[in-house]
Amino acid sequence: MFTTYRELGKQGEYDRYWLENLNDSGSFSEPINSVYLSSFSVLGDLDNDADLDIVFSDAQGTIIDWVENYNGLGDYLGRPLITDQVIGLRSIVLADIDGDDYPDIISASVNDNKIAWYPNRILNTDTFENLKTKVLPTPAIQEISIVGLFDIDSTIIYNVIGEVVMECRQKATLNISALKAGVYFLHLTTIDGSTEVHQFIKK
Repeated sequence: MFTTYRELGKQGEYDRYWLENLNDSGSFSEPINSVYLSSFSVLGDLDNDADLDIVFSDAQGTIIDWVENYNGLGDYLGRPLITDQVIGLRSIVLADIDGDDYPDIISASVNDNKIAWYPNRILNTDTFENLKTKVLPTPAIQEISIVGLFDIDSTIIYNVIGEVVMECRQKATLNISALKAGVYFLHLTTIDGSTEVHQFIKK
C-alpha cells in the first residue's frame, strides 16, 4: 500500500492505493485505488479467514470502521461501524488482547486524550458446524428463516462487536431489512432450553 498527496489551495488531498503481487517474484499490478484507506488504516485478518481486512478512520479522525476482504481478491464488503466516539484519532493497532486468537482493536486519540480497546466479537466459523437448524438465505436482503425441527423460544441478533441489534420471540422468519450490510450472529434458544449460534450475512 502507499499514499499520494496533492495540494488543493489551502488544503491537501490524499489518495491511497495498493498493488497486487501477481506472482510472488516481484511483479505487481497497476495501482488500485482504495476508497477505504484513510490517513489512519491498518491491515489484519479480523475474521480469521486467511485474508487481510482493513480497519480505517475517516479523514477527520472521528470514527473507526472496517471492511472485510471477503473473497481474497481485494473486493471489500462494508461491515457495522466499530465506533464514532473518537476525536482526533492518531493511531490504530491490532493485537489479541484477550487471548482468544482474534485481533482486537486499540486506538489512541489526541483531542479526547483517550486510549480505547475494542474487543473482537467475531466468532470462529467452526462454531457453526453440526448445528440442528439452519438460517437461510445467506447472504440475505429482506428476511431470514430458521429451518429445522425445533420450538423457538427466543432469538437475539448481534453485530460483530457484540451489540444486540434485534430481539424476537417465537418467530421462525425475521425481517432484517432495517439492518446495515454486514456479518451478524443469531443466538437461538428453544423451548427446551438448548441454544445455537448461527452466522449470516446481510447484503
